[in-house]
Amino acid sequence: MIIRSIQEEAESRRDWLLHVMAYHARYNNNNSQFQLWQNDNHPIELYSPDFIYQRLGYIHQNPVRAGWVEMAEHYRYSSATNYAGGKGLLEVSVIDIAPTIGYVHLGNLE
Repeated sequence: MIIRSIQEEAESRRDWLLHVMAYHARYNNNNSQFQLWQNDNHPIELYSPDFIYQRLGYIHQNPVRAGWVEMAEHYRYSSATNYAGGKGLLEVSVIDIAPTIGYVHLGNLE
């Protein structure tokens, strides 16, 4: 669904994104067209609501750290928009875990 959204939406970096994902798919035997995620991921156990919330903030900050946007919720393909109270491109089931640690804006989490 993410690849389809990239292919169909009027995104200024669409051609570049599709080219990069197709390039990396050539080096993964499990992929025939597009490599979206890194092949060498390191899964971790999400053992508590606090840790889930911290990891979610970390993921949302990736486009900010890369210099693509100034605020996480401005990245078109992120669920950060949904967590900030907006409506993103895709339907997202927002996990309501913030009350376990109090309200912290996702932009402040690392």
